[in-house]
Amino acid sequence: MSSIEQSTDVKVAAVKGVNTSTERHEFVDMMVHASAQTWFPIRGVLLAGRFRTQRELNAMSNDDMRNTLIVELTRHSHQADYQRFDDDTLAGMGAVMVFLREGHLRDDTALSTMTADDQRNTLIVELDGQTHVGRALQGFDNLDLARIGLGSDLATRGQAPGRVGSWIRGVLLLGGFRTHHELNAMSADDMRNTLIVELTKHSSQQNFQRFNDTELEGMGAVMVAMRRLGIRDDNTLRTMTADDQRNTLIVELDGQTHLGKRLQGLQNIDLIKVALGAVPA
Repeated sequence: MSSIEQSTDVKVAAVKGVNTSTERHEFVDMMVHASAQTWFPIRGVLLAGRFRTQRELNAMSNDDMRNTLIVELTRHSHQADYQRFDDDTLAGMGAVMVFLREGHLRDDTALSTMTADDQRNTLIVELDGQTHVGRALQGFDNLDLARIGLGSDLATRGQAPGRVGSWIRGVLLLGGFRTHHELNAMSADDMRNTLIVELTKHSSQQNFQRFNDTELEGMGAVMVAMRRLGIRDDNTLRTMTADDQRNTLIVELDGQTHLGKRLQGLQNIDLIKVALGAVPA
């Protein structure tokens, strides 16, 4: 199986009884085709794990990506039976493994002694230190656990009035600017200000303080994508404004999707979804 398909009247994030209308930033990661929604999250796992670059993935079939992830899961665990799992289960296992590595929670030596279930349970313990919701985390699938670690409020929604999810946490984590444990000790304002510092360091722009959190997380996600996908190095990024970086990413994504000017109509966060394997309606 190479994708998930669901009728368009099903809201993806509504699993587990969540009201999705309040989730402003939840990654949906969907390719929309006529009456069905499909997605291929394995691409995003390979990108987030830095196992392949954007351009390398553009030249690979879904089966090639699947087999590459199986190789990486086998290398980074104490398990060898991944071929028997479907694509979406593999993507979830991969997301957990990548989060443990990128969050500096376990190194490759430690991961090689752990099964996929061991890794999942380790991530749940670590996410409890972030969310403080205890056993409730056991009810989330692996991809949702990774989303929670990146800033989704799936696990805490409704528990703190006025508090919403923010992908600023995920931008700082995947950008390598802070570890998971360092982020646990930071307030939302601390994370915001840290991202502003990093955006200023990795662009030619100085006015990031005037943008709201949603705008900042989008600009940060584009900047991190440019670095992690092997599109531009830090020296080049420092010569570019946030809009320059966005437009460069759009050109690269057209090479992946051939959607042309349609990409210009997407918000920055939606462009990242495209890079991770989604295509807009």
